Amino acid sequence: MSHEAIGEDLELVTQKHRNLKRIYKWRGYFYIPILLVMIFCSWNEYENNLIIWPFGLFIMALSLIIRLWATKNLGRRIPRKYKPGARLHLVLEGPYRLVRNPLYIGNILAIMGLCILSGLLWFMPIVFAYFFLHYSLVVRYEEYKLSVLFGREFEIYCQKVPRWIPQFSRIREAKGGGIKWSGALRGELPNIAGTSLMILILLGKEIIETGLH
Repeated sequence: MSHEAIGEDLELVTQKHRNLKRIYKWRGYFYIPILLVMIFCSWNEYENNLIIWPFGLFIMALSLIIRLWATKNLGRRIPRKYKPGARLHLVLEGPYRLVRNPLYIGNILAIMGLCILSGLLWFMPIVFAYFFLHYSLVVRYEEYKLSVLFGREFEIYCQKVPRWIPQFSRIREAKGGGIKWSGALRGELPNIAGTSLMILILLGKEIIETGLH
């Protein structure tokens, strides 16, 4: 397929799936209402900090490891606008051998970890359902574009690798490739900064509530 045809097909995808494109474009803003609930809601909090904080931080650390591993291998995102002649390749290394969307799995784990730290354990099923639905829509839009960019190669990849449930039996194949870990860490610094700020806010909330009691 010519570069011009690819560009035209990508444009058709964006026009045909405008609602999905909006969700994809504004996906970061979907966190705001959930985070506000965690910050300002104190109803029916679980109060055992000896369980809440170690477990929550463990989940947060796991999410960071997954995101770093994915970023190390990903290299570049889906382009917002296809440029004729651009050299693109389908990433098949690292965690992408196990599952198609490790970055979004890491994001869901991160928000679940924050929910644990907030003490709002009753809120966790709501948060999980909210973000699973959200990222399912985001992934649909991305996959439409990937199918145009990579065609049969992407179709075969989808047949072999699941969208959400990792194939841990292939863990030995998930090695090598990508950029240096230092580069992946630099790429994740904005995410790390935002997550750290939210952890500090929840810690401040806990200190204030403890003082009030």
